[in-house]
Amino acid sequence: MSRHRHDDEGAALVLALAFFTIIAIGVTALVTLAETGQRATVAVREQGFEIYSADAAVEHFIAELQANPSLGRDVPGSPCPTKDYAYNDEPTQVSCTALEDSGVGGGTGATEKNTPPNAILTLATSEDGVVHESSNDLRVTGPVVSNSTARVNVASATMTVDGPVQAAGACSPNIVSVPAPDCNRAGALTNGDDRNYAPQAGLSTRPVPAPDVTGCTGEGRFVVFEPGWYDSVAELNSIFATCTKSVFWFKPGIYYFDFLDATDATPWSITGAQTRVVGGEPARWTPVSAGGPAPIVPFPEQTPTGTSEGGCRTSEEQGAAEGVQWIFGGRSRLFVRDAKVELCAPANTAQQQIAVYGMTPARDTSATGPGTAALAPTSASRDPDADVIGFVNKDAVLASDGVAAIFTATAGGQGNEATVGATVQNMPTLAPGTTIDYVRLRIRHNALNGNVRSIGATVEPAGGGTSATLTDATGSCSTSTTALCRQPSGTPYEQVIDLGGFPKTAEALAGARISVSARARLQGGTAGVYQVDYLALEVGYTQPTYRALSGCLVVSLDASGCALFENVGSPTSLSLHGTFYAPRAGLRTEITNASVESFRRGVIVRTLRARVTGSSTLQGSPFSLPSIGSGGQTDRSVRIEARQDGEVVLRAVVSFDASTSGQDATVASWHVLR
Repeated sequence: MSRHRHDDEGAALVLALAFFTIIAIGVTALVTLAETGQRATVAVREQGFEIYSADAAVEHFIAELQANPSLGRDVPGSPCPTKDYAYNDEPTQVSCTALEDSGVGGGTGATEKNTPPNAILTLATSEDGVVHESSNDLRVTGPVVSNSTARVNVASATMTVDGPVQAAGACSPNIVSVPAPDCNRAGALTNGDDRNYAPQAGLSTRPVPAPDVTGCTGEGRFVVFEPGWYDSVAELNSIFATCTKSVFWFKPGIYYFDFLDATDATPWSITGAQTRVVGGEPARWTPVSAGGPAPIVPFPEQTPTGTSEGGCRTSEEQGAAEGVQWIFGGRSRLFVRDAKVELCAPANTAQQQIAVYGMTPARDTSATGPGTAALAPTSASRDPDADVIGFVNKDAVLASDGVAAIFTATAGGQGNEATVGATVQNMPTLAPGTTIDYVRLRIRHNALNGNVRSIGATVEPAGGGTSATLTDATGSCSTSTTALCRQPSGTPYEQVIDLGGFPKTAEALAGARISVSARARLQGGTAGVYQVDYLALEVGYTQPTYRALSGCLVVSLDASGCALFENVGSPTSLSLHGTFYAPRAGLRTEITNASVESFRRGVIVRTLRARVTGSSTLQGSPFSLPSIGSGGQTDRSVRIEARQDGEVVLRAVVSFDASTSGQDATVASWHVLR
């Protein structure tokens, strides 16, 4: 019997097969892992390209916002754009949203719509246009255009203009400009015409009388003016003479100065080195109660770093400025000595910002006056104190109604009297400030016989006060113009009699009462009969209107003319944050011991006479224009988003420094979303 052997023969084959199986599995796994890693590497590389593309697109977008300060502001009409870029062949769309209050402020700044093209424009053709009258340098920042001449009276003085000079007439050789002055110009002047700028938007059809000025109680007070029409130069001069060393604040609004009591010799005078006038929205000070101690109101001054801000908010400051416009009409004009006067014009984006406006014929509105109104009563009533006999048909005494009221004194009556009267109820609506030229009684009546011994008429205000009373006439009815006629006549007689003693105001006429009385006495046993067909008031009136400048204001300064505005003295400081527009008038200004620009938005006048004395410390230009586009807005802050394939891949918040016009940008946050 054979015995089986027990050894390891054949085991190596099994081990070899197992080894190869494990190796095969491992190689397969490694191949799979390598393929996965390759795919991941490609994906990461593509994601990097996308992020780099988004970064580059946002950087480009920021550069565009830096270059354009008008973009990204939180104001109407300021776009925050959307841009498309393609870096690394990766399309990226970038958009922005202005954060709250981004780039606000700056008022309206200066634009072509609200700033005149010239620093000085004179429109005279038969007298000198621009005249520099002193021996020192007069500097002007902006174009100068004269429709006649441009002269420097002193040979050693100069007029230095930072801008072009044009003149239809001759120019003095010591006028320096770049380019050189273009004088004796044969062709039309560039921007040399009056553009007929309108007064401040919102000007009423008729001027409204101003309320009483408050706070003028003595020296060093705070005096407050309200917008409206000031019609008395005597009253204004009295206020400024009484309240010396005071602060006079003109609240924001429209002021119309048309002094009905003015002559060529009576300007409105503002004088005194400690007198301070400020018009417009307060800035850097707080108003106190009218009549209180005068507050400290800053005035613009030249400093080593520029010009400090004054006491009213200008259109270049943050927020919209509520300013003033002073409008002058008729013979009204202003003279300033030593005092400080600062006016800020109302901010406006579409209309010239004018601080002082001289009325022109084109703006002289007088279509509503003068007028005449026959004021017929709408009701009649018997005087309760009259005799019971009274008038028959007394309630029928209406204008031209064809029905007569008759009073009869019976035979034997002694001194019987009666009154027929009426209350005026249909007075026309007269604007505040309407002046009454005359008040007349219009009556058609007849004393039928000589027994009517007396006739009287009374016109009295409903609220009491002065009345106009007429008695009977003793002469012929045809010649009597001041009294009631009682000459017997076969037909009624119409009279129109001026009531010279009656108060001539629209308020006094409201509800005025007319009454006519008759007194009959027996003669020869015949009754006395008196009839009234109608009675009425007749009023001639002139509605208040804006009147063109007149008198010496429109006469050449080389003759007997006077300037709409004149300032002299040391120191006299004037600062107008708005245009001086008076194309029919002259302007005289003296810069003495002062260091502030006077006319910051140009002047448009008939003729200009300027003096810069040796004591002036002004380093800049008394006549200048703001730079178009200026505005002093706040920093811009925007949220930026970059999108690829419609998905947001990057968000950032960036601020742009307004003091560098947006050139300095600061990234507040930067988030990559992939």
